[in-house]
Amino acid sequence: MTVSASHTRLATNGTMGHPHDAASQANGHATDTRPAPPPPPAAGSSNPPQAAPALSKLKPAKRQPNVASTEASKLVAQKIAQLELDQAGEKDQEIEIEKEVRKANRELHSQTAKMDASQKIDHLTRRCTELLHDMKRHERESLKNKKRADQLQKERDQSRSELSKTVSLKEKLEKLCRELQKENNKLKNENRTLKANEVSNLNSWDQKYATLLQKLDDLQEDKDHPKRASVDVELDELFRSRFKSLMDQYELRELHFHSMMRTKEIEVQFNLSRYEREKRRSDALARQLEEQTQGPKVKQVTGLPP
Repeated sequence: MTVSASHTRLATNGTMGHPHDAASQANGHATDTRPAPPPPPAAGSSNPPQAAPALSKLKPAKRQPNVASTEASKLVAQKIAQLELDQAGEKDQEIEIEKEVRKANRELHSQTAKMDASQKIDHLTRRCTELLHDMKRHERESLKNKKRADQLQKERDQSRSELSKTVSLKEKLEKLCRELQKENNKLKNENRTLKANEVSNLNSWDQKYATLLQKLDDLQEDKDHPKRASVDVELDELFRSRFKSLMDQYELRELHFHSMMRTKEIEVQFNLSRYEREKRRSDALARQLEEQTQGPKVKQVTGLPP
């Protein structure tokens, strides 16, 4: 629509010189009936100022801390390529408009070549009125399309911002998952070490119990055969008290070890459940943001005029 509006404005400017020619013929002066020269192309003077603000807008974007450096460089490269394509397309459009203006001037000159001054004035007035109506209509359509393009650009920027936030959240979740994995491996290693220590302690206690049982057997043998030296009662009581305290300590150590193992198992289950919960939440958020990102693209494709 912008090309059509520019074409209409240039055609209007190109045909405004003919009423003066008709008035000159009516006054009896010599008139050059050649079409008015087209205005100079505006591609060289308008495109660089448009590209410069766009590039200046990209510079602050590089300094945003929330966007990753690689993502920012990709966005800058895409924006520069888009600006270069837009500049080349505008140059081609200006050349096409200039050709159409020349063609319209030739057609108008051929239409008014055999007319007198009053007919030329009427024809040019009618033509200017039609072009003015077309220009106003194209300007309204161009304004509507510009508003629509601004809205789509805003939605696109919002989608990119949400995508960058999603990427940042994904990186944080991946970092959290790695930390949880490290902690899980650490707990597994500690559990393995505790099991090895438990086996070693059990073997040590088995040896101690075997030695103790051997001593008890010897004492029982001494009791059964009185020919041997009589057992000291005080020594027997001391042995019994120490053996009882030893058994109590062993039971306490067993209870403490089982409580430690239970605590470690609970910690492992808690970390696994937290990991699963964070993973499900990140997946749901990623799917939601992906649907929101794909929604504006579909609207942009279906909403543009043919």
